[in-house]
Amino acid sequence: MICSLGIKKYGSYQDFVWRKDDDKFKFNKLNIIYGHNYSGKTTLSRIFQTLEKRKQHIDYPEGDYNFTFENGTKFNACDINDFSIDYVVRVFNTDFVKDNLGWLHNRDGSILPFAILGSENVKIRDEIESLELILRNDEAKSGYEYKKIIAEKNKINNAKDYNDFRKAFDIENKMTSFAAGIRGNQKLYGRNPYNKTHLLRDFTNAEKATQLSEVERQSKLKQLDERELANIPFNALEYNSFETIISESINLLSRTIAVTDDLNKLVIDDLIKKWIIEGIEYHEGDTSKCKFCGSPFPPSRWTQLKNHFNDESKELRKDITILNSKLVLIVQQAEKQFNPKKTDFYISNQSDYLQLYEKWDKRRDEFVKRINDLMEVLHTKETKENDILNFDFDLSILNDLLDMEKDIELLIQRNNSKTTSLKKDKALIQKEILLSDIKVFLNESNYNANIRKLAILKAEKDLSIKEFNAIETKISETKKIIEAKKAMQKDESRGADRVNSYLELYFGSNDIRLEPIEREGLIQYEIKRNEVLAHNLSDGECSLISFCYFISRIDDLFYIPKETLEDGTVVELPIPSNEKLIIYIDDPISSLDNNHVFFIFSLIEARIAKQKKLKQLFVSTHNLDFLKYLKRLSGKKEECSYLCIEKYKKGADSKSSIVPMPYHLREYVTEFNYLFQEMYNMYKPVKGDKQKRAENSYTNIYSLPNNIRKFLELYTFYRYPTNDSLMKRLEMMFDGHVPILINRIANEFSHLTFIERAWKPFDIPELDEVVNQIFDKMKEIDEKQFTALLGSCK
Repeated sequence: MICSLGIKKYGSYQDFVWRKDDDKFKFNKLNIIYGHNYSGKTTLSRIFQTLEKRKQHIDYPEGDYNFTFENGTKFNACDINDFSIDYVVRVFNTDFVKDNLGWLHNRDGSILPFAILGSENVKIRDEIESLELILRNDEAKSGYEYKKIIAEKNKINNAKDYNDFRKAFDIENKMTSFAAGIRGNQKLYGRNPYNKTHLLRDFTNAEKATQLSEVERQSKLKQLDERELANIPFNALEYNSFETIISESINLLSRTIAVTDDLNKLVIDDLIKKWIIEGIEYHEGDTSKCKFCGSPFPPSRWTQLKNHFNDESKELRKDITILNSKLVLIVQQAEKQFNPKKTDFYISNQSDYLQLYEKWDKRRDEFVKRINDLMEVLHTKETKENDILNFDFDLSILNDLLDMEKDIELLIQRNNSKTTSLKKDKALIQKEILLSDIKVFLNESNYNANIRKLAILKAEKDLSIKEFNAIETKISETKKIIEAKKAMQKDESRGADRVNSYLELYFGSNDIRLEPIEREGLIQYEIKRNEVLAHNLSDGECSLISFCYFISRIDDLFYIPKETLEDGTVVELPIPSNEKLIIYIDDPISSLDNNHVFFIFSLIEARIAKQKKLKQLFVSTHNLDFLKYLKRLSGKKEECSYLCIEKYKKGADSKSSIVPMPYHLREYVTEFNYLFQEMYNMYKPVKGDKQKRAENSYTNIYSLPNNIRKFLELYTFYRYPTNDSLMKRLEMMFDGHVPILINRIANEFSHLTFIERAWKPFDIPELDEVVNQIFDKMKEIDEKQFTALLGSCK
């Protein structure tokens, strides 16, 4: 048996500590719990429900609490998965109704006369409904079947777009025709066989190739008509010897011949000097007289001339003559170099030859001019042998000529070798023309862009087919799963029969009955009222059927030693004894009238309280009439505990707490006593700040105006039993002068007549004044009754 409960954290329960060593504060064999709506009753039932489910509630995954059992052992929330099988716990609350009874509703929220019984069946129904919404949700216009319509439309449209574009592009026929044209012109292309497949292979190379201009194409065509040409000879100029000769010539210009003072006047004039040199040569062997004028030639003069124009002078003139001859030869060789005609070259080399030769010829002319200039200076040196002459010759011109000559030599070699590779070269030209023409074809047909677009359209077409097929597969698979789920339903006919028997036996009529029917493959239960479908079921009727079904499940424990686990496994259990079964019933009379309240009590009394196989029973309620009946449940008085759940405000937070039931609730059975007690709590003197204490019990304060009105309704009716309104009876009570605050309570603040009522509740001092005015008047007009009521509020 559970003896106590500590709650560290669970919903509105925070740091709740069980009071020890208090005979009025304990769990017993029978536990009756009272609390206002929203005070924490259902939250408390969910803590007990974790013992039944052996897992935390989905709303409180980190709840922290502990149970203490009669043998002293404690069980913490963190160990809930290991809760002992020695105890069988069953809880009735809103979660039980939600999990075990699937009520069907209209779009407007009204309850249809159909239900599904059993937690597994409700779960299966919910799963099937979810799957059916996945298949088709007409309200949201979503689901696989809607997607299928869209996907099928996309598939048709994408296929049409692809086929229309492919037909307009017509690339297959264009490629076939173009390939046939290539195959048919062997001279131009040299391709046979050649078809669409070959063309497709050439596309990649064609994209990288250069598109020939018309001029380039005509040149290529001429090359195809070329015949073999004779080899062009090549002899390189000896530029090293050229450099030597030039250097020698420049050095010679700096050589000088010494001249005597006597001859200075003669050799100063170049013409006279030249005439003397020629005259010496002419008179060699006969120096008796001058052969020009006939005058005698003095021997001393001859000796003087002979000494001046000696062997050194002759040697200088000889070297000048030799170097001039060499320079003349250089000029002749340079001018004769590279005389091939353009037509001696193959067409592919003609342009290169002309460009190279033009540059070489220009530089050669510069070179020849410098050689001629050098020869002129050498000629001058003949008459100015005693002078140092300067001449600047840029030898880099030789390197330029040498480099250009090498390029021309390579071109000649290439041209000569072309004779042996002419056939191969023509094949390359044919390929070049072919790739150029293919590139033109690609550009004119906008091939790449259209192929990409065609690929995109094909991908879209294929994807739409794939998506359509995938949706069809999902529809098929989902329908199979739905059928499999329907086949997993469990027979709940015995539970339905028991519900019918309880309704007839304990509620005195068979107006409401459950009858099984198969609807859309699911076993559901029609709810009939007087043999016809019970359209617009009330919440009270739903509550009644739900509780009867809970009782039928309890009967299964009493008489059928089996339990179905969450995974569907059925396990054998020993028949529960009074050491095993713990039942918690949370507020089973919601929305029921007074007759049904009594019948619910009767059902609990007959099917649970009187059973000898029950270990512990907890029943909570917010209804004072039901509380009155619960006090009559079978059981020894010493085995009953009476508790209340209250919610207090502490700062900005509100906290629920379990406390012993007040004396007036435990000992008295009328709502009149209870309402008086609620008012007395405001009236009685307290220690400390009365307003602060009242604020901490804000739930009671909030409902106090309504409780005051209800009390006045009861009190004035029994004191002045007339059909007059409450205000008329209050006027009789207060001698025709109803206090303003009481008037306000009776006419405004006890009901939500104005929305401001919810926003601006009564101030505590005002409520205190109202209660004082009422109690003062009661003491004045009927002190004995007031004293008796006070006696009930211990």
